[in-house]
Amino acid sequence: MYWKIDVIIILSSGLTIISLLTTNVTKAQNFQTIQIFNGQIGLHPRESQGHTFSVPSSAKNIHLKGTISAFGGAIKTITIRLYDSSQCPPPDSQGRIHFGSCNIMFNHDYSTGDKIDKYIPHGGKFYLYLQDSSPFFNKVVAGNIYVEYLP
Repeated sequence: MYWKIDVIIILSSGLTIISLLTTNVTKAQNFQTIQIFNGQIGLHPRESQGHTFSVPSSAKNIHLKGTISAFGGAIKTITIRLYDSSQCPPPDSQGRIHFGSCNIMFNHDYSTGDKIDKYIPHGGKFYLYLQDSSPFFNKVVAGNIYVEYLP
């Protein structure tokens, strides 16, 4: 980033403007990272695996990032769903959450090798689910999913 500074000098003979260009001024960005999923899992048809994570409420510029791949079956896709816990009913007496009653933040199918970069508008507690959306085939899911934010 460059900053341009104009200096105005008034002389008895008239107005003179001198432009100065400062050298490369950069502002350091100290992003924090929360690892959510890193590795490989097997999923049966329509099965999901959930991950819970929290981002500080004061966080800014929050992004869910990573890469994901699915192997097995004719269509190599995996569904990723993100829920804000404040938009879900409380867990039942056995600790289960009825996600059908939640407002979903996003629901997206990813193909093998796709990159993930989704903006999250605020901090809080979240549920991330990886689902084999195939009704017939088992899938092996491999990837690295994390959240990056400015404190």
